[in-house]
Amino acid sequence: MKLAILDAATLGDDVNLDIFRDFGYLEIYQTTNSKQETIERVKDKTIIITNKVIIDKEIMDNAPYLKLICVAATGYNNVDIDYAKQKGIAVANVSGYSTNSVVQHTFAMLFYLLESLRYYDDYVKS
Repeated sequence: MKLAILDAATLGDDVNLDIFRDFGYLEIYQTTNSKQETIERVKDKTIIITNKVIIDKEIMDNAPYLKLICVAATGYNNVDIDYAKQKGIAVANVSGYSTNSVVQHTFAMLFYLLESLRYYDDYVKS
């Protein structure tokens, strides 16, 4: 099985992607900037992992072995879901992505507003 990560730079520097090598031959690309580059990189892959790279009809038509598109985010807006379904290509995202940090940030903003922290912060700095 062949895998490709198309835009590893969007995942951060602190992520070890070596675990994907357990599933087959892995190619990691820091960025993929054009449609032609995408077509070339996915043409012989079974699984592709993307965050921001657009995977549309043309890309899928040029990837005859493609069985799974993994989106390393919560949305699917960069993948033509309907066409993937027609072609029998599974699409998965990161369903629990950032859930804890969103809750934490929400409560931090709540306390910031309720306690008028902006006023006190500005007052101390002045």
